[in-house]
Amino acid sequence: MLSQESLEVFYGKTLEFLLGQKFELGENGQQERALTTGQVGPSLNAFANSLMIKQLIVRYDGHLPARPLIRFGMTFLPDAQITFNAQKILAVEVKILREQDASGSLSKAIGQTLMYRRLGFECSIGLIFDLRKGKKDDSLGEALLNLSNLRRTDFILFR
Repeated sequence: MLSQESLEVFYGKTLEFLLGQKFELGENGQQERALTTGQVGPSLNAFANSLMIKQLIVRYDGHLPARPLIRFGMTFLPDAQITFNAQKILAVEVKILREQDASGSLSKAIGQTLMYRRLGFECSIGLIFDLRKGKKDDSLGEALLNLSNLRRTDFILFR
């Protein structure tokens, strides 16, 4: 198992890495699964490999499938996850905000990201891609920052 100190270092490096990524979003019809399969997952895989920790396993669609979490009679499935042997290290939720039902997508992203942490992941990150036109201000980013009050839980907003 990774120690709490090692988890803090891992999480800090992961956040720094993800904040520096330039994900390319295609047309408005692109789905979260395609974004995860084509960009987010491979980026996380390359990042994990760069850490040279042999037991890290990255899972996402199109690679090794993510392992579901079954609790409360429900199935929870992160878009991407990293494990260290059996230790659940990181869950990543990817959501795209579009003109239609942006609030529903945002609510789901927040709930899932927080839930993964509560379901046993050491760290969780929500990647939120805002594709809405003309309705952007800094208050969404500020609100997401304020939600990051749990240890090793954060939201990253891409515009």
